[in-house]
Amino acid sequence: MRPSLLDPLFAPASSLTGVGPKIGKLLDKLLAENGVSARIVDLLFHLPASTIDRRNRPKIADAPLDQLVMIEARVVSHQAPGPRGKAPYKVLVEDETGDILLVFFLANHQWIEKSLPIGETRWISGKLELWDGHRQMVHPDRVLDEAGLAKLPPVEPVYDLTEG
Repeated sequence: MRPSLLDPLFAPASSLTGVGPKIGKLLDKLLAENGVSARIVDLLFHLPASTIDRRNRPKIADAPLDQLVMIEARVVSHQAPGPRGKAPYKVLVEDETGDILLVFFLANHQWIEKSLPIGETRWISGKLELWDGHRQMVHPDRVLDEAGLAKLPPVEPVYDLTEG
């Protein structure tokens, strides 16, 4: 028999503020065992499936391909697609060791221009690839200024999801 002090931990997860019937069903799908609804204790012990580690912050020339990196670079130029709009939007960024292209397919041009103003320094997170002999990063995970970088945890947990 458990102490009554622990009883709140065994309450249904749906009793938490912000967890309604829709989210409760998804939590049950993810965490329920033997027909018992997901409990608060189940949420507390639901561990991440993996992590995103953004502590690797090399210079562009030293950045490895096909690995997540966080690069500090200055925005050099924007290359918007033509009038038909089927080409990707490209942004050239550089540091003292080299440059890379940031490539955005079907992206919001205003957001790109606002997030990556020419002449400003930004922290950009994503996987570097080699395309046609040039380093590029397709749809970076994060584009941050210094204030945004200060708020970003260096290691983020990634949890399993359910459909919906």
